[in-house]
Amino acid sequence: MIVVMAISLVGLVTIQIRLIRQGYNQREALFDQSVYEALNRLDYRTTILYNDRVVGDQTQSGKFLQNANPLFRNILRHSGLNDLQAESLGLDSLFEIHIDTTDGFSQIQINGNLSLDFQDPLLQIGYGGFFDNLPPIDEVFSKSEFENMLRSELELSGIKNRFQYSLIQPATYKTIFSNVKGRCKNLNEKSYQRPILSDDFFGSEWMLLVYFPNKSYYILRSLWVFMVSTLLFAALIIVSFAFSVLIIYKQKQSDDLKTDFINNMTHELKTPVSTISLAGEMLKNPKVIGDVEKARNYAGIILEENKRLSDHIERVLQFARFDQGPLELKKEEVNLHELMEQCARSFEMRIQNEGGRITWNLQAERVYVLGDRHHLGGVFNNLLDNALKYKREEPEIEVWSRDLPDGILISVKDNGIGMNKETQKRIFDKFYRVPTGNIHNVKGFGLGLSYVKAILQAHKGLINVESELNKGSRFDVFIPGTHKEPYE
Repeated sequence: MIVVMAISLVGLVTIQIRLIRQGYNQREALFDQSVYEALNRLDYRTTILYNDRVVGDQTQSGKFLQNANPLFRNILRHSGLNDLQAESLGLDSLFEIHIDTTDGFSQIQINGNLSLDFQDPLLQIGYGGFFDNLPPIDEVFSKSEFENMLRSELELSGIKNRFQYSLIQPATYKTIFSNVKGRCKNLNEKSYQRPILSDDFFGSEWMLLVYFPNKSYYILRSLWVFMVSTLLFAALIIVSFAFSVLIIYKQKQSDDLKTDFINNMTHELKTPVSTISLAGEMLKNPKVIGDVEKARNYAGIILEENKRLSDHIERVLQFARFDQGPLELKKEEVNLHELMEQCARSFEMRIQNEGGRITWNLQAERVYVLGDRHHLGGVFNNLLDNALKYKREEPEIEVWSRDLPDGILISVKDNGIGMNKETQKRIFDKFYRVPTGNIHNVKGFGLGLSYVKAILQAHKGLINVESELNKGSRFDVFIPGTHKEPYE
């Protein structure tokens, strides 16, 4: 299941990444198209201005014809398109010659009738190199004027981000205009390139290079809504997947703990039942019936095991009630010191048999609290029982108390096996039992400390543990609302 979910997640994220990449490529293509459209308009615009400022001045009032070679003038005069009088060799004003700018600067018109292409052999003969010595572009335009025209054309295409440019003469690698100091590698390798004054009539000698340092940022900024929404959905999918895996992992842990609980409970319940059954069989033996002492001994075993069985059943029922809803407490005035000492008396024989001892250091004065005597007694019984169950050597148990501004702090310390940090995080989980390695001599259901925590929370109290492996543990219990004297 997790593998299928992981494959689906990877597939979805891959699709999202591809969509973002496709969107980026489409926006980049639109950006490139807009740049080239702007550069084409710039070329057209500079050609218009160049013609008006340079070529146009020399083609008015027949000056073009005046400078043309005699062969071309004879061709024009014998074309039959004009009134060729005898004095026409000296009357250049009869010829009105201008460049037609309505068709990409590709033709010259003479007297509005004869149109010659710039590549026409007749015109090639006619102008006899007249336009070979046109002024360079930096004598016609200033740097600021050219740069402003470039900027305005880019803005007309919707491009307002910063740019770097250089207008160069490819034949000599001479830089005409530039807003870059020194040599810029990106202008040569990553720039948009467009000839300027590219009409056939002029024969372009200049190349414009334009580079946008923030191009990627500009494109990504235009995609931010799409990218944010895509990344947000991808993040939600990843979080949902991680949450699902965590739930599955927690559920597996819970199932494992429940399985261990059922196995432990089965063992714990079978032991007293088997003992009771064996003692009952012995009591049916005629030899035992005649021996009062043996009969009393087996009867005591039955009663003790029956009590043990009842305790196990009661613990399971308590947690069944916890799962059904909030615990109902039967509150009454409780002296916590007296309750602890009463609980400890039931452990005195076990402690003595183990060769250990319990030390008391009760300093608290506000020892009365309104609480459930039975369940608070269960808290102390579980803490003392754990101190004995997880002993490492002769048990040394210390119990002390002290007042806090808003309650009482009770601590139970032992010298047992202790716990590592990972175990300390889980000991209050239901069904969890402290691992004891390969030695399985600790009995229980893993319900004790979760029960303790639930009871203290019901009394608005807290419990904390500090432990070190192989050195013992200390449980600190805080119960609020204590006072010195019982309420009347």
